[in-house]
Amino acid sequence: MEQDLNQFVQAILIASDPAQSSLHQQALQYLTAVQQNSSAWRLALAVFVEPDPTGGRKHPPHARFYALRVLDEFLDNRFEPLDDNTFETIRQSVLNYIQSEYIYGPAEADASFLRNKFAHTLTLFFLCTYVDKWPTFFTDFFALIHPPESTSQAPFNTHVSLLLFHIVLEISGEVADQLIKAARPFSEQRHARDARVRDAVRDRDAARINEAVLTIVADGVERMSHLRKEGVNPSSERELDQTIEVVDYGVRTFASYVGWIDINLTVTRDTVPLLFTLLSDPSLPIRLATALALTRIVAKGLKEPGDKLQLIKVLSLGQVLDALEEKTRAEQKSRGSDTDEGEESYREALGKLLNVLGLELCKLTDDCSDEGIRSEAGLLLNQLLPVMLRFLADEYDDTCSTVFPLLQTILLSRQRKSSSEPLDPTKRSFLSSLLGVILEKLKWDEESDPEDMDEDDKAAFEELRKELRTFMDSTLMIDPELVTEAVRTLALNTLTAYQNGVAIKWNDAELAVYLVYIFGEINKSGGKGRAAFCQAPALQKDKRKETDYSEYPLTSHGEMLYALVQSGISAYPHKTVQMQFFETVARYGDFFKVRKECIMPTLQAMLDTRGLHSPESSTRSRVYYLFYRFIREDRNEISPEVAVSLLEGIRDLLVIQVELPELENPDPQDILQEAVSASTIFDSQLYLFEAVGTLVSLLQKSPDQAAALLLSVVRPLLDELSVSLQAAKGPDDVLAILKVHHIIMALGNIAKGFPEYPNPVPEGYTAPPLDVFREVGQAILVCLEAMNVFRVVRDATRFAFARILATTGSTVAQLIPTLMANLLAHFEPTELIDFMNFIGLSIHKLQEDLLDVLDQLIGPLSTHINGILAQPVTGTDDQVTHVDTKRAYLGLLNSIVSSKLHTIFISDRNKAQLENLLESMLQLAEDPSDPTSQKAAFSFFGRCVNVWAEVPKAPGDQQVLPGFERFVYERVIPTAFAVLSLPQFNIKDGQIVVVLHEIANFLQTVSKTRGQEAFDFFVNVFLPSQNWPQATAVEFATKMRDLDPKGFRKYFTDFHGPDVSIDETWAKLSRNIVEIQNHNAANLSFEENHRYAYNMVLYKHGEKLYKGTTQLIAENLEKLAKEYIIPAFPAAVTDDPVQKSQEGEMLLKALKKVWDDHTSSLSKLRDVLKYMDRVYTTSAKVPPIWDAGLILFIKHIIKPPIEDHVIAAILTLIQVERDGYTINRSSVKGCVDVFIQLTDPDSRDAISLYRRDVEPAVLRESETFYRQEGEKLLETCDAPEYLRRVEGRFHEEESRTHHILSTQTTPHLQRILEQHLVSAHLWTVVNMPNSGLDAMIDTDKFDDLARLYRLFTRVSEGLPCLKKSLRETVIRRGKEINDASTGLAVDGGESQDEEVGEASAKAKGKAKARAPNAASQTLVLALKWVQDVLDLKDKFDTIWSEAFARDRELESGLNDAFQTFINLNEKSPEFISLFIDDNLKKGLKGKSDTEVDMVLDKTITVFRYITDKDVFERYYKGHLAKRLLLGRSVSDDAERGMLAKLKVECGYQFTQKLEGMFHDMKISAETLQAYRDYLAKNSIEQDIELSVIVMTSTFWPMSHSAASCTFPAQLISASRSFERFYLSRHSGRRLKWQPSLGNADVRVQFKSRKHDLNVSTFALVILLLFEDILDDQFLTYEEIKNATAIPDVELKRQLQSLACAKYKILKKHPPGRDVNPTDSFSFNVDFSASLQKIKISTIASRVENTEERKETKDRIDEERKHQMDACIVRIMKDRKHMTHNDLVNEVTRQLASRFQPNPVAIKKRIENLIEREYLERCEDRKSYNYLA
Repeated sequence: MEQDLNQFVQAILIASDPAQSSLHQQALQYLTAVQQNSSAWRLALAVFVEPDPTGGRKHPPHARFYALRVLDEFLDNRFEPLDDNTFETIRQSVLNYIQSEYIYGPAEADASFLRNKFAHTLTLFFLCTYVDKWPTFFTDFFALIHPPESTSQAPFNTHVSLLLFHIVLEISGEVADQLIKAARPFSEQRHARDARVRDAVRDRDAARINEAVLTIVADGVERMSHLRKEGVNPSSERELDQTIEVVDYGVRTFASYVGWIDINLTVTRDTVPLLFTLLSDPSLPIRLATALALTRIVAKGLKEPGDKLQLIKVLSLGQVLDALEEKTRAEQKSRGSDTDEGEESYREALGKLLNVLGLELCKLTDDCSDEGIRSEAGLLLNQLLPVMLRFLADEYDDTCSTVFPLLQTILLSRQRKSSSEPLDPTKRSFLSSLLGVILEKLKWDEESDPEDMDEDDKAAFEELRKELRTFMDSTLMIDPELVTEAVRTLALNTLTAYQNGVAIKWNDAELAVYLVYIFGEINKSGGKGRAAFCQAPALQKDKRKETDYSEYPLTSHGEMLYALVQSGISAYPHKTVQMQFFETVARYGDFFKVRKECIMPTLQAMLDTRGLHSPESSTRSRVYYLFYRFIREDRNEISPEVAVSLLEGIRDLLVIQVELPELENPDPQDILQEAVSASTIFDSQLYLFEAVGTLVSLLQKSPDQAAALLLSVVRPLLDELSVSLQAAKGPDDVLAILKVHHIIMALGNIAKGFPEYPNPVPEGYTAPPLDVFREVGQAILVCLEAMNVFRVVRDATRFAFARILATTGSTVAQLIPTLMANLLAHFEPTELIDFMNFIGLSIHKLQEDLLDVLDQLIGPLSTHINGILAQPVTGTDDQVTHVDTKRAYLGLLNSIVSSKLHTIFISDRNKAQLENLLESMLQLAEDPSDPTSQKAAFSFFGRCVNVWAEVPKAPGDQQVLPGFERFVYERVIPTAFAVLSLPQFNIKDGQIVVVLHEIANFLQTVSKTRGQEAFDFFVNVFLPSQNWPQATAVEFATKMRDLDPKGFRKYFTDFHGPDVSIDETWAKLSRNIVEIQNHNAANLSFEENHRYAYNMVLYKHGEKLYKGTTQLIAENLEKLAKEYIIPAFPAAVTDDPVQKSQEGEMLLKALKKVWDDHTSSLSKLRDVLKYMDRVYTTSAKVPPIWDAGLILFIKHIIKPPIEDHVIAAILTLIQVERDGYTINRSSVKGCVDVFIQLTDPDSRDAISLYRRDVEPAVLRESETFYRQEGEKLLETCDAPEYLRRVEGRFHEEESRTHHILSTQTTPHLQRILEQHLVSAHLWTVVNMPNSGLDAMIDTDKFDDLARLYRLFTRVSEGLPCLKKSLRETVIRRGKEINDASTGLAVDGGESQDEEVGEASAKAKGKAKARAPNAASQTLVLALKWVQDVLDLKDKFDTIWSEAFARDRELESGLNDAFQTFINLNEKSPEFISLFIDDNLKKGLKGKSDTEVDMVLDKTITVFRYITDKDVFERYYKGHLAKRLLLGRSVSDDAERGMLAKLKVECGYQFTQKLEGMFHDMKISAETLQAYRDYLAKNSIEQDIELSVIVMTSTFWPMSHSAASCTFPAQLISASRSFERFYLSRHSGRRLKWQPSLGNADVRVQFKSRKHDLNVSTFALVILLLFEDILDDQFLTYEEIKNATAIPDVELKRQLQSLACAKYKILKKHPPGRDVNPTDSFSFNVDFSASLQKIKISTIASRVENTEERKETKDRIDEERKHQMDACIVRIMKDRKHMTHNDLVNEVTRQLASRFQPNPVAIKKRIENLIEREYLERCEDRKSYNYLA
């Protein structure tokens, strides 16, 4: 094993170091082989956990990390259980590792990545084992969290705590995080495993995990607070950092599971204040984690909207977020330009929290049906709106965008409501504020420079603007006037201010221009074109140019644009403003048609350095396009003079620059293609050249000037073209080649700027400078001839010539042959398609002028294309190119023929190739794989017939192409009919139908072109050869000759198919339908019948088929009704239920038989008539045959009187069964099913006949029956019997609807029963004398109570009724318990301490028979009160659990009732404390741990109802102190268990002092032992053996501190010895003796014998006074008092214990039970007793008397004042400002865990704090400010 380990580790180290190249690959292969071994996990586990001799880890971190990866692979995706050996090995190794590394070790301090990886691995192990193998995972883990006492002062181990947090985070991620689940492939096994683990954690450990996490976090918060108060030093700073990390991860862990465990665990009275505290913690990570936790709490899905609303109200996040937003915004403002990314992320987190909170409220307001919830949620949502707007206005876009979803939801909601609800002032005010924020956010940041910004940042801002625009659009939909007016006002005000010389910030200026830019989109009600800017009347198009629009007023948008131009904003010294100006004016060209005076200022701005002449290339590039767009849009408004001026202004920009892309080792062709396809400024410069063409075209009325101007532009380009051509010596001269390409493209774009050449040319048309374009074309051709090997040049030439042709028409036609020859000299296959498209365009433009060119071109082109089409297709790209080439070629051929250029095919040059051309067309026509090409081929043949086969019109004239008609007759027509018979020719395919129509067109073209010859050919030659009957052939040829094209296409399509006889077909089919109805379908052929129906539909006789079939169905139904149903009608009226049942059953069976017969035949007909249903019924818009058959059944069967009798029979049978008789349910059910399947044909909602006719009748009868039934049962039954009968009726009706009627009737019948048997008699049943709710509770009738609960919960008012009744009965019983406890609980009296009671219990004779005194009675009553309350609680808990299904609503009512009557007893806190005290002293003796825990749990249950928990705390602290000091607790575990329960219930602060008392006892025992060791070591002997308990004064109740005394010399010596020892070990402390709390053991010699007495310290001091006097001497009361200095009250108690109790150690003179100042005392030397050891107990009051209770109350009231003061100051310090009501509510909420403060008391404390200047009252007298 050791050798394998070392080899494994070495392989990992080598594999992780690529430098060891020789062994690297071998190591990887070895590791791969190891991982494939099933036992690899053992090696990996050993590598990870194996220690070295020093206690550290043996192997390097990288090796251990890889080992964890191996373990991960072993554990991940493992869904079957691990075997026991494997599980136990891994488990034990993991636990040992955690103990050694995390508890006693450094927790991987040098390799933090291992901590994270180990947490992930342990999580995978957990997922594999938790459900079945290791259910105690968390129990084992929690045991490791508490550190050994010797290792840490902290209560929780930091490292283990962090490991726990990491594991829980990982678990949550694995089982509940949807993002993680979505990222990995779905696995059904993993999904099921995760669900099992999730459910198991919820059931077993969710509460404990949550408690552990929150306890650790709370402890961390306390430690953080302590460390921060102490100040900063290296040690504390390190500890503080660790604590912050613990709290941070703790809160993150909490956030990870809040979404998938019970909300009642995570949202409690403790967690909410804790989270709010952490939300404003100085530590940023903690705040971020807390914000996330709250976000997930708010987002948690809850079933009930009311629960969600309650959660939101409990959290009260609206006010918190308001305050935090205000606080963080102030901090943000104070930082100025210094950005704190962390704090901004916190604001972002707060924004997300607000967003989620708002969205949840929106769901409640929009989706909840409860008006109350919607209203309350709406109020809460409205409170959030101002905070949302402040977040939206945040200067940081990330923070701003957090509320976008909420804002969008709110606007959409209001948009939906705006049409139905008027906009109230509040909503309008919100929209106005929102619009202000949006307009502000639309601005650029003043400090930003968009030109220098990163492209991503600019894109982000543009995206933000787009989002804001959507909000503005949504606002516009709600209030259009508000938005348009706000935008208009802001834009105009800014532009006017700038025009008036006011200094405007650049971002404000840009925003104003931007608003003008988008106003056209905002103002959706504006017109189009000029109407958008000018309020002119509608004019005809031809009169618009003549109209002077300047006399018409401008629209709002027109005003804004006018102000934009006139303000001079284009001169604003910021590029962004200028560019936005250019974008705006180019966008709204129509404005300048109505205000022409604005054109020149705009063009001037574009021409100078702001635009076209900007030094920035990016600016120029964009303005090139905008300038072109402006010129193109407003060219008719620009005069020739301005056009010349503009052209001169841009002439210097017409210089072409070439940019080369950067490529690695490219060849010249790659560079050329990349340079052309890359985006460069030249692409934009082409727009400038097009604008040049447009400007020159404006001089068309001065041809010479236009020609000169155009030549002045193109001449430099042509010269430069010549230079570049000479420079391009070869393919390596890339720059020169590209320059040629660019210039040709520029020349083409100049031509593109001109209007297109008209065809035909109108009269008076002025042509463009044709000579110049001819020269340009020749120059381009020269370049092409020299450089036709370069594709970029060919592409540019093709583009340029297409534009020149469009501009000049046939002027340059003589250049086309040379152009074609050079383009075809070198080309790639993909170019051929573009080339043919170019030829097609040229044909369109040049028509006959292109004849010679095409004559030369078509032959080589056809040969080349046929060669390409003949090549095999090798891939998808080839297939696409092949198809596209074929279609482009066919398109070109059709264009040639349709343009009457067909003579090129039969010219001397090409006629030899005609046959090949026609053959290739035939092949394409025959190819069914490409219907588009097929259609084009037949179209080509049709056009050819038109031009080549036309019969000569005059004798002696020759046909254009003699003999072509024979080719058509012999080849093309047979091919057409052959295509029709191809198997692939599916007429259902739309593309095939198109081919079919084209064949019909072709055939009709032949017929009409050749006339009688064609008619004779078809009738006498071709069609007979195809075996057509003569009549059919004649009909076909006649239709082809006489019908119009559309009619013949329809005929031809319909004709396609076999010949059938419809009448004969229907005759056969109708006979077969009757046979089917007569149940003789077995003798028929389905295929034959189907074909009959198919043919009838195919040949347009679907109507005949449909009507005939429905007629046969109707006749059959009438026959069946007469034969079966009518004879079954009831004979006469009878009262005999049996006879009624039999007659009804017969009728229903008859109806069912007819139905079965009908549907059986109808089902077969549906199969036969499928084609009719699919084709005919859809087009004719009639029901399918099955639906038609059902409608006919309704019409002929379900009609009066049949329907009336059937429904009456159903009702009769139901009534008979309700009366207790047995019926045949199946007959009713069968009939009801018929009605269910039939739907009302006249109903839009397709309602069934059952719902229409049967169900209403059943419900009417049922309502009458159960109204009477309820009243009858109340008269004859007691409450339990009534409930049994009613529940029985519910079961009967449910069974009846299931077996007889329909389940859809169940809720309606249930409502009738609920209304008449439950709702109407709720209070009557509950309050029935001797049998109602109280009686059932008294007699423990759980079954009856459960029945009552089940019935009452069926109705909405039932549960409130039951809840109220239970509350009343609990309070009544509770008051009886209270009365019993106060009947004898009188004040006064003293009793001995508990030992007296014990002693008296053991005494005999008279002592035992003596009645207890008043105090003892009161104690007994106190204990009895608690026990009675517990018994009552147990009783109702049992009822709630067994009878009331643990209903939460009833639980709430019961809890409220218990809380009410318990708090009516003002002594309840004291009684509960006494009960616990009694049980923890003697009541738990002999009980098991489980029994102890049950008693304490029950006590906590009662304690939970107390509102004044601080009163209980005071009593409990006193009783606990006595138990600890006197050693009277029977179980230390029980004491600590009770303390733990109180801590869980009330928080750690509640038990902090109580835990301190236990700590003092532990430390005192250690100190006492050290003192005794000290005495022994120094050989110090003392007469008195001293036992001392040192109590911390702040922990212990020091109510007896005033009772002191004068110690005798013996005690003084011993006490001072201890003081010297103690103070030598603890400097700075002060000891004060408390004799009232001590006791002593003293041996006393009496006359008869010695006795060992246990007495109090005071009693010892008194007894020592009698040591030095004679037995018959006396000491008076005053002498004793002066000698001991014991206070009177205490002295009387002590003397009473010594002289008046059972054991009289002293004699009182005179005798009596009370001690008076005049008494005297002597030593009772004659005392004797049977016991050697005697305890002399002090007379003490067990239950407070009135005076003591008043003192306690005053003390508590004083403490409450301080608590209220602290709470008020804490709240106001956080909130700064609050209204009075809000402050009172918040104080009440925060103090509710300790007591219920009185609002009057809170008000007094506020007044007191105002006097002490902690607070100040605001001017409104209703709110306060905090004074720091």
